[in-house]
Amino acid sequence: MKKRIATGILGGLFLFLWVATASAFVRIGEGGFGDSANSYSWSVLPFNGDLYVGTNRHHLHSMMEALSYMTGSPIDPSMLPADLLPDPPPSTTWFSRGWAEAFQGEIWRYNKQNQWERVHRSGVYQIPDQSGRWVPFAYGYRALAEFKGYLYACGIGTWMPPVPYNTILRSPSGNPDTWEDVSRNLRQTTNIRAIAEWNGKLYVAVSVGADPRTGQGGEAVVFASEDPGSQDWIQVSEPGFGGNNSEIYYLAVFNNHLYASTVNLVTGFEVWKTNGTTGSDGKYVWTRVLKNGFGDTWNQYGMTMAAFGDYLYVGTAVGIGMVMKNSEVVGTRPIEIIRIDKDDHAELIVGSRIAYDPIDGGPSLRVPLSGWGAGFGNPFNVYAWNMNVYKNCLYVGTLDLSVFAIGILEKNPNILRFFMSLYDPKDLSFPTEVADAIVNSRLSPEVLALMKKFFGGGDLWKSCDGLNWMPVTLNGFGNYHNYGIREVIPVRKDGKDKALAIGTANPFTGRPGGGCEVWLGGSDGESGWAAGTRYVSKGNWATYTPYAAGSTVKLFAGQTIEAGSVTFSVPDSDNKVTITITLKPGWFFDNVPENVKIQDYATTPPSRNPSPGQFAWKGYASLCSFSMRVPANKFYGVHVDLWRADLSH
Repeated sequence: MKKRIATGILGGLFLFLWVATASAFVRIGEGGFGDSANSYSWSVLPFNGDLYVGTNRHHLHSMMEALSYMTGSPIDPSMLPADLLPDPPPSTTWFSRGWAEAFQGEIWRYNKQNQWERVHRSGVYQIPDQSGRWVPFAYGYRALAEFKGYLYACGIGTWMPPVPYNTILRSPSGNPDTWEDVSRNLRQTTNIRAIAEWNGKLYVAVSVGADPRTGQGGEAVVFASEDPGSQDWIQVSEPGFGGNNSEIYYLAVFNNHLYASTVNLVTGFEVWKTNGTTGSDGKYVWTRVLKNGFGDTWNQYGMTMAAFGDYLYVGTAVGIGMVMKNSEVVGTRPIEIIRIDKDDHAELIVGSRIAYDPIDGGPSLRVPLSGWGAGFGNPFNVYAWNMNVYKNCLYVGTLDLSVFAIGILEKNPNILRFFMSLYDPKDLSFPTEVADAIVNSRLSPEVLALMKKFFGGGDLWKSCDGLNWMPVTLNGFGNYHNYGIREVIPVRKDGKDKALAIGTANPFTGRPGGGCEVWLGGSDGESGWAAGTRYVSKGNWATYTPYAAGSTVKLFAGQTIEAGSVTFSVPDSDNKVTITITLKPGWFFDNVPENVKIQDYATTPPSRNPSPGQFAWKGYASLCSFSMRVPANKFYGVHVDLWRADLSH
C-alpha cells in the first residue's frame, strides 16, 4: 500500500513539474556556443544593444578533482553514471601549456545580427617563478558590469589547481582586441566575485592574504575606483570586516547604501552596509546588518541579493552543496531567502524551521513567512545563485543537485537518506514515504531516467509580492544537465523591461545536452503564417497557401515581418508532402505545446477565421528548422507560434 501511495505521489509530482516547465522562454544559446567545455554562463549582461556572456571552462572536471581533496565528502566521481561524467580537457597535466590553453575563459555576445560571436579569450602566461608553469589569465569571467561607457569583466584563475588570481578587463565597445587590463593593484588578490556601481564609483569585492598555494585563508575586502583606467583601486573596508569573512559574494545597492554579503565558514554568513562615510583610517564606516548565518552557522554563504520593493532580499548557499568545518565536510544545507528592511530588521521568507547548528543572530522561532521550507521544499537546492527584478516581480535561480543524487541512486540508494537525514521533515514538499520507496525499491533505470527528466536541473522561482512564490521551471528548462540557473538578468530598453535573460550552469562537457545555455523570456509570442491568400478580407490576417511541389514561400509574423520560410516538397511514394519551416536568425519556435499546426484542404478554404487549435496536423518544434509529413493536397494553412529574440527592437 505504501509503495502505491508513493508511486501516486511521484506521478502527481511528474505532472506538476511538466506543467511548470517554463513556456514563456526560448533558448537562444546552447552547447556552450558550440564548445561544451564552456561550462557556465557565469556572467550575463546587456551592453550597447548586445547581450554578453562570460564563461568558465571544464568546471565539472575541476570539481571532480577537488572532491578527492575533500575529507568527508559523501559523493565520489566513481558513483556517477556515464551521462553525468564530463569529458576531460585535451591535456590533464597541470601547468602544461596545453592544459592552460584548454582552460582559457571566454566572453561571448549575442549581437545585433542575432548571432553569437566570441569577443575575448583570456590568453595564457608562464608564472614568473622560473618553474615553467603555464596558466590562463582567467579560467572564467565571473561578473560583468557597465560603468561610465565601458563594459567590465572580472576574471579569476583556475580553481583546480588553485591559482585564483584576479583579472579585471574593460572595453568601450565589447569588440575583439579592445579589452584592456585594469586590474592594477588587484592583480595579486584572489576570488573576485562581486562588482557594482554606486554613487559615481565602481566597487569590486576580492580576498587578500590568501595562501598562494591553495587560494584559501584570505580575507574579504571591498575596493573602489572612479576611473580604473587611470587610478589604482582604493581599499574601502577592513579585511574580513574584522572577522572571519573570507569572501564577499555579492554587492547590492539599497536605500542609498552599499551592501556586502559574505562567506563565513566559521560562524555563518554576514551582511554589512555603508553609506560611504569615511572613518579616521580613510576607509568607509560599515555596519553589520546580519550575523551568524541568521542564527545558523551552517548558512555559510550570503550568495545573492536584490532590492525589491521596501526590502533587500538575500539568498544563501553552501559551497558545492557541502558545509565545510575545519576543512572537513560535515553536512549539507538547502537555501534560505531572508529579507531586510530599511531599519535593518530581518525576516525569514523561505527557510528551515530548525537551525542546523544554532547560534544567536536569527529569529527565536523559525517560521518562513512564505510557508516554503528551505530549498523551496527541495533538499538539493543548495545555491540561491542569482536574484533580480523583472516587470515588478522578483526572480531567483538555484543550483539543484538532484541530478547527481538521482544519478547515483541505482548504485547507492542511501545517498538520499544522507540528505534527508539532515532535513527537517516539516520543510519537505513531498512525504518521506517517497524517499522510503526510492531507497527500498531500488527503482528501475527507466524510472530513474524519468526522475532525472522531471526533477533534474536548476529551478527558477518568482514572486510578485515577496511572499507568494511560484516555479517558472523546476528542471533546467527541460534539460537536466542545466543543473543551475546561474544568471537572471533583465534586459531594458528606454528604461523599460524588454526581456529576461537566463544563463545556465551546465558543466557536462561532451555529453548530449551539455554546455552552458542562454534563454530569453518575458516577451509575448507572435503568430506566424505561411504566405498566401487571406482567409477573410478584413480583420484576421491569417493566410493559406496554394500547393506547388518544390515551392518555398515566406513565413510572416505579425502580418508583415518576415520570420523565415516554408518549403513544400514533391509528394513521396505514400502521397505525403513534407513541409519544412526554417526560421531566420533571431526567431524561435515558442516554447508552447503544439507550436506548429497545419491543415490541408482539397478545395479553397471557407471564408471564415481559421481555428489553428482545430487543425489536423500538429507538432512541437524546438530547433530553428522543423519538418512535418502531411497528406498531399491542393491548399495548406500553416500556423506557427513564434518568439522573437531580437534585442535591437
